[in-house]
Amino acid sequence: MKKAVLFTIALGVGITGWAQKKNVNTAQAALGREEYDKAKSAIDAAVSDETTKDDPKTWFVRGEVYTALENVPAHKAADPAQEAARSYIKAAELDPSFRKEDMDARLLKAAQVYFNQGIEEYQKKDYAKAYDAFSWPLTIGKLGDGKRFASVPTFDTIMAYAWLQRGFSAYMSGDYAKAQPDLMHAKDNPITRDANVYLALVEIAQKGNRQQEATDMITEGRKAFPDNTDLRNAELNMYLKSGNQDVLLKKLEEAVAKEPENPELLFNLGNGYNNLAFPKDANGKDQPRPANYATLVAKAEEAYLKAISLDKQNKPEYSYNLGALYFNQASAIINEMNALGTSAADQKKYDELAVQRDAMFGKALPHLEKVFQSLDANAGKLNAEDGITYQSVIIALREIYAKQNKMDKVSEMKNKLEAYKSK
Repeated sequence: MKKAVLFTIALGVGITGWAQKKNVNTAQAALGREEYDKAKSAIDAAVSDETTKDDPKTWFVRGEVYTALENVPAHKAADPAQEAARSYIKAAELDPSFRKEDMDARLLKAAQVYFNQGIEEYQKKDYAKAYDAFSWPLTIGKLGDGKRFASVPTFDTIMAYAWLQRGFSAYMSGDYAKAQPDLMHAKDNPITRDANVYLALVEIAQKGNRQQEATDMITEGRKAFPDNTDLRNAELNMYLKSGNQDVLLKKLEEAVAKEPENPELLFNLGNGYNNLAFPKDANGKDQPRPANYATLVAKAEEAYLKAISLDKQNKPEYSYNLGALYFNQASAIINEMNALGTSAADQKKYDELAVQRDAMFGKALPHLEKVFQSLDANAGKLNAEDGITYQSVIIALREIYAKQNKMDKVSEMKNKLEAYKSK
């Protein structure tokens, strides 16, 4: 009985294996007769069976069947070209030498099919599907320890851009852990090295609180693309946030030297000089003026004035900061006046300083009034930041008008401030 049972089981396996191999042959024959549904049914049965699922011929035939289905309207919606590509990849993984010349041609086509699919999904903003699609050309590229297509120059380009696009697919979906290694690969490849890759890697490092890594990436990116304005701005923003005024100022001066007609750069350069002229501690408390105070103030004024002259959008912050520069100089002069004694010499000095104070207030006035008029027109709709600016301008104008003995203007500013605070 034991022998009979064993014989029966062995016979069953033999019949099943023969039947499934017959399915592979059936699929080939049906494909030749353009009986596509029959070919599909037979080959799908073969790839699901234990006796034929690991045979490269099975998967090669499946690739042929699904390639043909791409031209059959009833099957096209299921995207059979992708299944064909998967099948050829499977056949090559099972036996790298199987019909190598035929397989190479099909695998190269499969890489292109998946790459194009990735582009389509990326454009539709389905970044997860795009990531998966771009993964397949990379899988094909790894066949034969990555050397299978070493003699095909165009394949290097497909591979390079697959790394790049897969990295950006992960980046756009917010999966930075997946994005970083792919984008690093793209950065190090001359084919895909691009300023946008560096920008993405900088952001990934910053969001991961890896500031040194972000700094190193910006430095490397700026060296590779010294004239790229986006990388330059990223560098400036980094130093702006770090509070390293000396380095920031040097970088701004370099940027302005390259783009002397850029009002935004000039405005930020003016801010750099302004901040150095009026230093504050970590708590915002005024610190002693530097030895080169006069030079810094003059440079800040020059940068602001040029920024305003080049600004076609009439940005209120440009005028505000210039007005504030003059106003702060007047305030510094007032502090000197208040520190004087009552001697004749002190009184003479006081009068001299009063003239300088009034001159600075006079310079500040038109710029601050311009900002006030711009913001006052929409006082009921200002956002939080503009609201703070609006109040600061009113307070500054009220003080200037008081020094000029324009009491009607003082009352107007007082009423404006109270009205805004009560809304």
